[in-house]
Amino acid sequence: MYVLKEIPEDFIVEEVISLDLKDKGDYSYFLLEKTDWTTRNAIRALARRFRIKEKRFNIAGNKDRNAVTKQYVSVFKIGKNALERIKINGLNIKFIGFGDERLKLGKLEANKFEIVVRNLDKKCEKVSFIPNYFDEQRFSSKNPLIGKAFVKKDFKEACSLLMLDYENNDYIGALRKVDRWLLRFYLNSYQSYLFNEALKEYIRRNYKEVFQVDYSFGSLLFPKSRKMLNIKIPIPTYNTVLENDEIGLIYNEILEKENVILSDFKVSQMPELVTDTVYRDAFVKLNDANLDFYDDDLHANKLKAKFSFNLPSGSYATIAVKACFADF
Repeated sequence: MYVLKEIPEDFIVEEVISLDLKDKGDYSYFLLEKTDWTTRNAIRALARRFRIKEKRFNIAGNKDRNAVTKQYVSVFKIGKNALERIKINGLNIKFIGFGDERLKLGKLEANKFEIVVRNLDKKCEKVSFIPNYFDEQRFSSKNPLIGKAFVKKDFKEACSLLMLDYENNDYIGALRKVDRWLLRFYLNSYQSYLFNEALKEYIRRNYKEVFQVDYSFGSLLFPKSRKMLNIKIPIPTYNTVLENDEIGLIYNEILEKENVILSDFKVSQMPELVTDTVYRDAFVKLNDANLDFYDDDLHANKLKAKFSFNLPSGSYATIAVKACFADF
């Protein structure tokens, strides 16, 4: 079995973004390189050091903890010298320039990955495209279960899963004490699970040769074919329109099995969690992909692979690793 992220330097990701830089401006942009930090915890640490609110920092995307990550951050009214004086173990700041606008989620163009995959017995060929599944980082052990509890309006169950204390059956009040971003993430996690199930079934119906990879909420199917049959698949929510086509029929079967209807996603008790329909590519290409093999310096008589590529924002490099290495 291959080994991933054995050391942080085995997984390096850098954001690709276009910034409108100015000689001066209300916002400072900097490249944050972090090791063994989540993005949210890193921002929280910086806010404490500057004694400012976290909301003065903005990012274009979230990055994992178990990796070396390089991401762009904007901060309101903090200058170059102040940024470069900050010293926090595992964090490094490189000032980029000034601008007039804060960074926003969705501005990110792509992510560039440099990954080392270890403990290999043989070489394989690189893949040119991958199913655009959501991976483990979105799910954890119970995130989709919490999200489904929101959809089913079972707020007592949501509190139980989150181990929240509540008084006088005020489940909503207890939930509102949790960060809104995190609550929305739980709901998105359930929607992501449903998307994965729809994409898996689409692959099952349209590719003759596939292989299966297990993950925390079931299994994923990967085509062995080099032909990419790309379509757009909706991430289901209250205003999703399911046409009488293949994806519509697939979703109807999945939702019936889940005992959920689309209108359930309109959580009137917590409307701030509800989002509109977003369409996601079923497959994405790996751009500028390279795959080279060497002797593994951490595992005797084994090979390691250096796998580099670019992916659009929101796509998972770990899915590329599964597509390339999980079937041998």
